[in-house]
Amino acid sequence: MKISTILLCVFLFALPAHAERTKTIDLKDTRIDLPWKEFKEILNKASEPVNKPLPDTLFSSTDYLISNAVINGKVLNRNAARFVVKVSVIVPLSTSLKQNNWVAIPIGTTQNDNSSKGVLERAELNGADIPVHTTEDNLQVLLSKAGTHTLTLTYYCPVTNEEGNYKIAFSVPRAASARLEFIIPKMRSDVWINGIKRVVTIKNNNTGFNSVISLEDELLIRYSQIGEDFADEENGNRIVPKSFATSGLLVTIKENRINYQYRVDYQIWHQKRKTFSILLPDSLQIENVQGAGISEWKVEHTEKGIILKVSTTFAPERTYTINIEFNQKLKTAESTVEIPVLSILDVKRQNGYLSVNASEAIEVFADEVQEKLTDASTGELPEWLQMQKDVLMTYKYTSTPYKLSLKIKRHKDVPVLVAIADEGLFTGIVTNAGYSLVKFRYFIRNNHKQYLRVSMPEGWELWSALIDGNAVMPASSTNGNEVLLPLKKLSKTEEGAGFVLELVYWNQQKKFGLNGNFRFETPVVDINCQKVNGEMYFPEKYTFKRVKGSIQNVESYSNKYLNSSWKTDAPVAQRQFQNRVKGNAMSLPVEIEIPSHGIPLRFTKGLTIAGEKSEVLCTYNKKLVWPPLLATVIVSLLIFAISFFTSRSLFITRTVRNKILISISGLTGILFLYIFALYYAVNYLSVSGIVICGLLFAALRYFSRNRKAAAV
Repeated sequence: MKISTILLCVFLFALPAHAERTKTIDLKDTRIDLPWKEFKEILNKASEPVNKPLPDTLFSSTDYLISNAVINGKVLNRNAARFVVKVSVIVPLSTSLKQNNWVAIPIGTTQNDNSSKGVLERAELNGADIPVHTTEDNLQVLLSKAGTHTLTLTYYCPVTNEEGNYKIAFSVPRAASARLEFIIPKMRSDVWINGIKRVVTIKNNNTGFNSVISLEDELLIRYSQIGEDFADEENGNRIVPKSFATSGLLVTIKENRINYQYRVDYQIWHQKRKTFSILLPDSLQIENVQGAGISEWKVEHTEKGIILKVSTTFAPERTYTINIEFNQKLKTAESTVEIPVLSILDVKRQNGYLSVNASEAIEVFADEVQEKLTDASTGELPEWLQMQKDVLMTYKYTSTPYKLSLKIKRHKDVPVLVAIADEGLFTGIVTNAGYSLVKFRYFIRNNHKQYLRVSMPEGWELWSALIDGNAVMPASSTNGNEVLLPLKKLSKTEEGAGFVLELVYWNQQKKFGLNGNFRFETPVVDINCQKVNGEMYFPEKYTFKRVKGSIQNVESYSNKYLNSSWKTDAPVAQRQFQNRVKGNAMSLPVEIEIPSHGIPLRFTKGLTIAGEKSEVLCTYNKKLVWPPLLATVIVSLLIFAISFFTSRSLFITRTVRNKILISISGLTGILFLYIFALYYAVNYLSVSGIVICGLLFAALRYFSRNRKAAAV
């Protein structure tokens, strides 16, 4: 209690003294004297912009931000322009700045071809020049301070002229949007920004643009002159416009129609043209019109014929090319056709060339009466006409209308082979149980055939079908007797133009006995096969003789396209995965490999005609092992003789003991005879032996009864 009282008194005594010490001093009427130099430094620091770093929590994972961009430019002349890009860059106190003491700001990509895209001429940061860091593909500016910075980039841009369509392109820092302002002096133009046509301001023949656009890695500006006036830049006078045209007509005669390909090459002098007109006959059907920057083309019917009008999005300055495709029907096998005349409107002069070609089954004659046409050599033709094949006749003309009549006679085509198998190779195996498994491969060249028709040998079942290692789905014909396999057109392989068709089929014949005949047939296909080779593996316990048939048995053969170790390019597992992805894993066949063990027999045949059956016939015998064979025969005959004589003597007395001995001896003889037959083959020999033994014992029983009856 005394201690608490003492502490309370001390606290109350110290409180006024503390309040006296913390009282604020009033400086209202005081004065501070500073030297002018120190006061000027304070004013300069107060006038500097405050670049206070933003809190890290605002941009935890951002190295920089581009807040806005302003682009100003001017076209200097027909060949160059200059653009200035100003962007505001915010650099927070990011992790990259803390670790590396700098942040890289990408400002564009490096240009491999400075003649077609703008080049960075100068880079400034906050009004001072700054070096540019170059990587493999990008241009970068390195900033080492956090805050808001002003980056100014100056680009010198070449202007490319593509037949009157001017283009300016340069790389810029990527921003969400930017204000773009530029001027094209002394030209009334249409303007496209990044492929989109924009509204421009035209004043005193100057074209101006001022609007907000979106920025990507590249800014692409296109513009073309409006109108057809062409002024002399030095004197300011209008020059008389001139246009010339060189045309070319390619006439291709097919089975039931004529295809025309018409090309016009304009030479344009002292003017800007955006519309082109061509007069065509009414009988033509226009299929397609092609040209650079065509906005539309339309056909107008007049008394003179059809006028084709082509409009472009820009005004070509020097040259322009139009390609027209049209056709004409041929109604009869023999007809006379007037080659159409196309007249180019609004040109000072027109000259051209004409080339005629036809398919192989068509015969063409030119009428002797020709107007304004002269024969031309191949070297005189334009380059695009010189590249044509099967040219029958060529002409040139210097004015229109010209006249040319053609007599066309269409002949009937003779059927020819559209698919052929250059080589066939089969590999098969035959087991003791009579099972046969054969893989047949064809190297096929195909131009037109859609399906290969295969007739399988009787009793054979198709297991798999592949083309170049890829599974195909066989189909069945209407009558069900043939298998249809889809073929593909010519494909390039290492060996030549063609593909490999693989068939695997299976059959079960009768089991191999002691001897017999064997028959093997190849599938029947509806295409010719130049050569067939094959190899069959037979059971080792048999010998095969008298091999004959339409396929010859040989010691060896040679292949040009196929071999027995041929494998597909892709692993089986990979192809099965691809088929599973396509949704066909449950319906497509799998690849099957044929085992190769046993006695090999090789076969060959020269030419197999479509629908021809090829077969192999041979006889076989089981190989006999003489020591066990002789031992078995001797023992069997000895036991059979003992049982025979024992049974004969015992049949005279008919006691129970004799009956048991008769049964044992008879069964022993039958058993050994059956074992002999079973060792070599279970066939008619074993059955015959049992029947003979049964008949023999029946005869013995009959004779014994007769002797007993005679004795009585």
